[in-house]
Amino acid sequence: METLDIQHIEEEKNETETAEILPGLSQLPVKLEFVLYRKQVTLADLEAIGQQQLLSLPTNAECNVEIMANGVLLGNGELVQMNDTLGVEIHKWLSESGNGE
Repeated sequence: METLDIQHIEEEKNETETAEILPGLSQLPVKLEFVLYRKQVTLADLEAIGQQQLLSLPTNAECNVEIMANGVLLGNGELVQMNDTLGVEIHKWLSESGNGE
């Protein structure tokens, strides 16, 4: 009578399932946000803001853009313009999600 190694079969099954799931993870959507500045105001202040009104930002705000993914801070960069394209030049990743710095 042959004995089946159930544990070995289960491990192979789990490895196969994991291999099938992982490629799908790379296709999950990630919401990227580039935050130039945050300011807390009262509701009264917010109601007083009218159309065409200029909201001033701190000096060098464009140099401190926060890069967020799904609400998590990943790094920071600088707002730059090259020809007709506006973008964010990455200065630093705060975790291994970028280049490992």
